[in-house]
Amino acid sequence: MKYICTSLLIATLVGTGVGHAEDTLSIGHPTLRGAVLTTGTVTIESVKLLQDLRTPLNEALQSITATVIAGLSVYHITNIHHSADGDSTVTNIHIRQDDLSLVSHTVRARNDSASVLYADGFLTGWVVLPDKPVQLIARQIGHRVFPVDGPAPWLLSALPLSEGFKATIARYSMWKDAETHETVRVIGSEMLERNGNRTDCWKIDCGPFAIPGYRAYRWVEKESGIILQGALLGKKDEPEYWSFSTIR
Repeated sequence: MKYICTSLLIATLVGTGVGHAEDTLSIGHPTLRGAVLTTGTVTIESVKLLQDLRTPLNEALQSITATVIAGLSVYHITNIHHSADGDSTVTNIHIRQDDLSLVSHTVRARNDSASVLYADGFLTGWVVLPDKPVQLIARQIGHRVFPVDGPAPWLLSALPLSEGFKATIARYSMWKDAETHETVRVIGSEMLERNGNRTDCWKIDCGPFAIPGYRAYRWVEKESGIILQGALLGKKDEPEYWSFSTIR
């Protein structure tokens, strides 16, 4: 379920629907006060499904731990991603435990890499893309930002998910040096079977993502906040892309 898209959430989360008054959430908002990430390690297997053919795509090992660095309590998010074609990507994110805001975010891969820091109202860093000069980042932002990976996969465990919850996310992509927007929306509950046990999950529509014409979906276990399953679904008869998490 690892879709490498290293970006920074800059702006708003909006909760709407049954039982929700429309609201704007940002770092420090009372709704997110005391929010915590689900720590632990999962293995994520991604496959392409086309008719009866199942093709392995990649495998990732993702870990979230709580630690202290230079006196600052942070979450350390790591993702080691191996593609079937032999490429590997290593992602490391450090965020503050008190408000989930960015401290640092680095990505290393065969053909591209990036690093960004947030401190004292500034985003600084660099991006390396194939056949392009090094792109330097130096951008003033007067408020702290949320780091995001894909349509907020690890952040989902900290959001107050419930029936009708909706989040509109504006984020800064260090790859494009531009702001983009996405929406995550709880569209219902669904039972998934894992290791012979049935578990209750929120099914979340993450909107258009990655492949034109496709939408991303995630299934978040209600009890733990762990993403157990993900999918990129297009039109009928087009390939489907699925990811499955195994808790370690």
